Amino acid sequence: MNDESAASDEERANTLLRHVLDCFNAGDIDAIADCFHAEVRAEFPFAPPAMPTFSHGHAAVMAAFREGRASLEEIKITPVKIYWCAGDSTLLLEANSKGRLRGGGDYRNSYVFVIGIRDERIILWREYFDSLAILKAFDTMSAGAAS
Repeated sequence: MNDESAASDEERANTLLRHVLDCFNAGDIDAIADCFHAEVRAEFPFAPPAMPTFSHGHAAVMAAFREGRASLEEIKITPVKIYWCAGDSTLLLEANSKGRLRGGGDYRNSYVFVIGIRDERIILWREYFDSLAILKAFDTMSAGAAS
């Protein structure tokens, strides 16, 4: 692979990632369906107990994205740093988020995403985040609803 080809692969992967984040932030999950490979798998290794840690296949991953976004009134996931691993066609993304839960309460988190690309689509979405931040946000929301 020459330098020009590697750069264009990186540019396409970055464009794909930014589109997914922009649409997720806007709550438009349907707009990202074509961004995911038919054999995509999503992994959430540090998910809290009520959240699945793994989804496989396009329909299951899209359902996981819809469910996750449905719990949020608003969110802004902001990239901090993006790394391209050309040999693996993989993006590593450091990001932060700020948002609000549907039931009220603020939500903030930090992430590291491992995003594998195949056939110009996402084949792997591995999301590392602070599960305690999720639990705290939902606990705060529940406490506010109970009072």
